[in-house]
Amino acid sequence: MNLILLDPPGVGKGTQAKLLQERLAIPQRTVTQAEALRKILAERNARIDRVGSIEVPEADLARRIAGRRTCRSCQTMFHVDHTPPRDAGHCDRCGGELYQRDDDKEETVRERFRVYRRQTEPLIAYYERDGLVRRVSGEGSMEAIFDAIGAAIAS
Repeated sequence: MNLILLDPPGVGKGTQAKLLQERLAIPQRTVTQAEALRKILAERNARIDRVGSIEVPEADLARRIAGRRTCRSCQTMFHVDHTPPRDAGHCDRCGGELYQRDDDKEETVRERFRVYRRQTEPLIAYYERDGLVRRVSGEGSMEAIFDAIGAAIAS
């Protein structure tokens, strides 16, 4: 199966792509890239089967991203709301200092959304014309979202 995930920053596509890769044994793109991919696939007598779009309101995504904290020592990830460390500012695993990555700071997050709206959102419309897009709610547990993606790409 040739599957593309087109999702905004912070929605969990990296996590879901890894699960799809592991469980379905499939490997883990602007409109120009999509057209190039389509040509490559046509040369191989193949096509894109589905395009998944995991959807979460932008305000919720901003909170998800801005709440991330990473251990400077062991790189363990925490979230101030969802998976807070037992001792604020310190890693549960190694005691290292927790910090907010530059990519997770509010001003960077706003820019990441602008880039997404400019470069990636048009791809959803591009693939929707072919009836390939399957929209999935990104609310809920990682497993529930994975199950919803599985059901959507099977349809």
